[in-house]
Amino acid sequence: MKANRLGRYGSFLMSCFMVLFLAMGITACDCGAPPGVEGNLPDGGTIVDKTNQCPQELTPCNNDNECQTCGGGLICIAGQCSVDPRPDRKPTDTPPVVDEKPDVPPQQCPTLCSNHDDCPTSKCGERNECVNGVCSYPARKCPDSCTEDAQCLTPACGSSIRCYQGKCTKLPACPKECLSDDDCSLPTCGTRNRCISGFCAEPPKNDPPVAVALKSQKVSVGSLVRLDGSQSKDPDGDKLTYSWSFSSKPANSKTDFNDSTAVSPAFVPDVAGEYVIELLVNDGQLDSKPSVVRISATKNAGPTLLSLAPSTLVRPTTDFTVSLFGTNFDAGAKAVFKGLLGVTTFVNSTELRAKLPANPPVAKYSVYVQNSDGQISNVLTFAITNAPSDPPRVIRITPTEVKTNAAFTLSVVGEKFANGVTIQVDGQPYKTNFFSSGLLSAVLSKGLTAGLHTVNVVNPDGQASNSVTLRATTVQTSPVLDSVTPNSIFANQKLTLTLKGKRFVAGAKIRIAGQTFAAASVTSTQILVTVALSNAGNFGVEVLNPNGETSNRLSLEVKPPLSKPVIQTLSPATTTELTAVTVAVKGTGFVNGAKVTLNNIAYTTTFVSATELRVSLPATVKAGKYPVQVTNPDNQTSNIVGLLFNPKPPAPVLSALSPAKIPQGVTTTVTLTGNNFLRGAQVQVGTRLYPTTFVSGTRLTVSVTKGLTAGNYPVVVFNPDSQKSNTLQLNIFKYPAPVLKSISPTQGMTGQVVSVQLLGANFLNGAKGVFQGGQQNTRFVSATELAMTLSLNGLGAGTYQVWVQNADGQVSNKIAFTVDAPKGPQINQILPNKGATNTKVNILIDGTNFVKGATISFASKTIQTTFVNISSLSAVFDLTGIAAGTYPVKVTNPDGSESNNVYFTVSGQKLPAPVLTSVSPTHLKLGTNKPIYL
Repeated sequence: MKANRLGRYGSFLMSCFMVLFLAMGITACDCGAPPGVEGNLPDGGTIVDKTNQCPQELTPCNNDNECQTCGGGLICIAGQCSVDPRPDRKPTDTPPVVDEKPDVPPQQCPTLCSNHDDCPTSKCGERNECVNGVCSYPARKCPDSCTEDAQCLTPACGSSIRCYQGKCTKLPACPKECLSDDDCSLPTCGTRNRCISGFCAEPPKNDPPVAVALKSQKVSVGSLVRLDGSQSKDPDGDKLTYSWSFSSKPANSKTDFNDSTAVSPAFVPDVAGEYVIELLVNDGQLDSKPSVVRISATKNAGPTLLSLAPSTLVRPTTDFTVSLFGTNFDAGAKAVFKGLLGVTTFVNSTELRAKLPANPPVAKYSVYVQNSDGQISNVLTFAITNAPSDPPRVIRITPTEVKTNAAFTLSVVGEKFANGVTIQVDGQPYKTNFFSSGLLSAVLSKGLTAGLHTVNVVNPDGQASNSVTLRATTVQTSPVLDSVTPNSIFANQKLTLTLKGKRFVAGAKIRIAGQTFAAASVTSTQILVTVALSNAGNFGVEVLNPNGETSNRLSLEVKPPLSKPVIQTLSPATTTELTAVTVAVKGTGFVNGAKVTLNNIAYTTTFVSATELRVSLPATVKAGKYPVQVTNPDNQTSNIVGLLFNPKPPAPVLSALSPAKIPQGVTTTVTLTGNNFLRGAQVQVGTRLYPTTFVSGTRLTVSVTKGLTAGNYPVVVFNPDSQKSNTLQLNIFKYPAPVLKSISPTQGMTGQVVSVQLLGANFLNGAKGVFQGGQQNTRFVSATELAMTLSLNGLGAGTYQVWVQNADGQVSNKIAFTVDAPKGPQINQILPNKGATNTKVNILIDGTNFVKGATISFASKTIQTTFVNISSLSAVFDLTGIAAGTYPVKVTNPDGSESNNVYFTVSGQKLPAPVLTSVSPTHLKLGTNKPIYL
C-alpha cells in the first residue's frame, strides 16, 4: 500500500494496522469493508487494497475467489466467507474455478468518485456504485423474511440480529416476570426456560428415579405370582409411574400381567421355565435404570384319580354331589364330567367335590381331573342309571287295630311308592294321598267289619306290594303288632328282632315265613326274638299268643346273602400318634353301611365302592399297632390288618438366635439353633410367619424383613405337626445414622471409572454410596469403610455430591466430588452400538474435544472419520470378515491424545432393520427442552 494513496484517510488506516499487528499478528486488516473495497472509513468508506486483504470466517463476500486471497480453504456461502463443509476438500486444495465475470483491472476504474456515473460497469465491473466517494460493490440489504438464523448473519443486519418469528430482527429480552413456561420460551432466556414463582429461572436439577423390583422366586406353573415395585423411589420426591415388561419368558408362554402399570402386578406362569421381568419407573421426565427379577416356574406332578363316590347313581331329580378321591390335586383343579356341567369344590390335595345338575341323561360319563396348570389325570367312569322297577314294599301300617265299622284314616309306611299308587284293603282300592315314596294314607269312611283284613299297595305300573293285615274288632283281646325292627335283614344273618305292639302274653311265639320262633323275652308291649332265615324275599311277621289268638301281620325283608368282606391294604399303613388321619381301607365285598373298627371301636366310615372304604380317625389314638376290621351290615367280619401309630416326635426346642439383635429397616438373615426341627418348620416373629429355610434338625434360617419397627419380638418355631417351641426374644433397634468423614479420591475426569474409598462411621452391611442421587455399586468393608465404584462416563465437568445411604434408609452428610473435563477427546456414546458381520454400518460418535483428522481404532483397524463438529464424528464400519463379539472403540486426535473406550457388538447374523412404531410426544413448542421417546 502506498502512502500517497492514503490521503486524508492515512491516520485512520495506520491506527487500524497498528491494532491488528499487535493483537492478531497479521499483516493486513479488514475493518468490515465489502470484498474488493479498500478499507473502512469512519463514515463507512473503505480504502484497503483487496490484494493485501486476508479474509476471515464471516467476512462478507460475493464469490469464492474473494475468500481465498490468502489460502485457508474458505468459500463464499450465503454472502459470508465460511469453512468449506465438503469432506473431500482440504485447506491446501486449489481453489475451484468460479464461473464469474473477472474484475476490471484496478487502474481502469477511478480511485475516487462523486456519483455512480463515475463508476461505469465497463471500467469498474461490479464495483459500479459510488459509496462515500469510492467506487464500491452495491451494499447488501438485510433480508425481510427468513427461516433460519444463517440468513440474517450479514453485515447489513448486524451481529445482534436473528431470525425470529420469520423476520430478521433483534431478539426480545427474556422477561423478568412470567405467568407460565411459555413466557420463558424465548431464545434469550437460554436455560432459564421455566416459570418458577413468577420468574423465569433454570428448572431444578432432576435426578433419575431408582427402580426396585421384588422379588426373584421359585414357583409352580399355574400359581399366582405377585410382584412388588413399592420400594422404588425418586431422589426428588416426584410421583412415579411404573412399567413392567417381560424381557424374556419360556417359548409358547402366553401369560401377561394383569396390569403392567401397577405398583404390584400379578401374573400366572403358564409354561415351565424362567421368566425375566424388568421394571422401569419414571418421575415424569426421566426413566430409571431397569430393575430385574427372575421367576423360575416348575411343573407340578400331575393329578391322579383313584375313585369316585358314588360311581353309579340312579337318575336323580335334584342337584347331586360326587366326591373324587386321588392325589396331587391343586387349588384350581376342576372335575370334568364329559357331557355334564358342574361346579368343583377343592377340599384338599386328595379330594374334590363336584356338584352336578338334576336329571342328567342316563349314560356312562368319562371323568377326569384337570389341574390349573393344564395337567390332567387318568379317566374313570361314572354311570347314571334308570330307577329300578322293583315292586313297592309295605313295612308297617297305622293303626293296626280298629273298631268294627268305625271310620278311620289308614297310614302306610314303606318304600318305592310311585305317585299315583293305590292303597287296597282286601283287594278294594281306596282314594290314596301320596306324600312321598315312603308314605301314603287313605280314609276308610265306613270302617271295616270284624276280622283280619289284608292291606297292600299297587303302583301305577301295576306292580303290587307285599301284604300286611289289620284287625277290626269290637272286643280288643288279640295281640297287636305295630313294628318290627329291623325290617330288613340279610339271608343267613343271625340277629335279634325287636317287635313292638300290645297285648303280648308270656309264652308268645313269632311266625315268619312259615317258621315259628320262640321269643327270647316277652313283655306286654315288646318281644325279642333271634332269627336266621336262609331264603330271600318279603315275609310276614305275626305274633301268636298261647291262647291261640294271632296278631295282625307286618313285613320283614330278607335280602340275598352277602359275601364275606376282605381287607387287602391300608393307606397309609403307618401314621403318627395323636394326629387326625383318614385311612383308605381297600379290599373286596364291602357294602354300603359297612363299618370299620380300630381296636374293636367303630369310627365314622364312608362307603366309596365295593372295593374301598374310608375311615376318619381322631387325634386321640396313642402310639401302638392296632387291629383294623370291616363289619358288613349282615355282621360278617373281615380279616384283621394292623395299623401302626408311631410315637409323635418331640416338640421343637429353640436355644439361640444369631444375631439376637438386628437394626431396624434392614432385611437380616437370622439363624435359629435348637433341637427337633422338622423339614417344613416355620418361624413366627411377632405375629407373622416368615418363609423358613430348613438346614438341619438343629438349625433353621429366616430372612426378617425391614418392615418391623424397633422393639422386642417373640420368636417361635412351628413344626409341620403343629407343635411349637419355646419363645426367645428378637431385639430390633434403631441404628444411628451413617456419618461420612472423608472420600478418596475427591475428583475424577469425565469418562473414567473411579474406585472411591468412603470413610466414616455407622455403616451397615448393605449400605450404598450415593452419587448425585443415584446409588452406586458399593462393597461393604466395615462399619467405618465402604468401597464405591463410580462411572463418570457422560458426565459434564462440575461439582457433584457424594453421601452414604444405609440399608435402613438413613443417609449421611454430603461431601463434594469434582468431575474435571477431559483434556483429550471423550466418547459419550456410539450410535448404533451393534451390527451384523459381513455388513457395512454407518456410525455416529457423540462426545467432546474431537478435531479434524481424528481416527477411530476398532477391531485392530484404524478407520478414517468425517468431522461433523467438535462433538460429533461419523464413519463407516466395514464388518466384512469380523467375527461375532464385542470390540472396544477409541478415538485418537491428530495430536495423539486418545479417548475412553466404548464398545461395539458384532452379531453372528444380520440384524433386522429397526421398526419405528411410535413417537411421543408428536409435537413440541420451539425452544422446549423435553425428551422424545421412540
